[in-house]
Amino acid sequence: MRAYIVIIAAAAVMSAAVNMLSPEKWQKYISVVTGLVMALCIGRPIFAMLNTDIFEGIKYETKQNEADGQTRFATEVKKELEHRIAEDVKNRLKREFGAECDAEADVSVNSAGQISGVNSITVYGGGIDNAAIGRLREVYGAKSVRINRGGR
Repeated sequence: MRAYIVIIAAAAVMSAAVNMLSPEKWQKYISVVTGLVMALCIGRPIFAMLNTDIFEGIKYETKQNEADGQTRFATEVKKELEHRIAEDVKNRLKREFGAECDAEADVSVNSAGQISGVNSITVYGGGIDNAAIGRLREVYGAKSVRINRGGR
């Protein structure tokens, strides 16, 4: 802080001396230049602050790696696929068999994170017969189709 005050005082004294010693026809130009020098001296801490890295010393470490991101992505894709299959089952049963029901699907994923097929479909509601169960197995390749007549 002391050095800052000394620099401003020295700049003020030098500005005054230059203004007094300069010819009268140059006074306005000299005043502009010395005013800019004073402004730069006064603004020096602001410029120094703008030049510093405010995040210096702060470390942000993440324990996530690429495999975690791929696993998270595969999980989201699986959820979305299960949702879409459940909606399609619901619409198909209504359209083909006239059954008002709800459905849930379980998609199987292999060890590499790749979707390997529909593991099971659970249908909630009535009006489902063996023909509808066979159709769901045929269309979706589901290993098992369960009917829960009580609803969700």
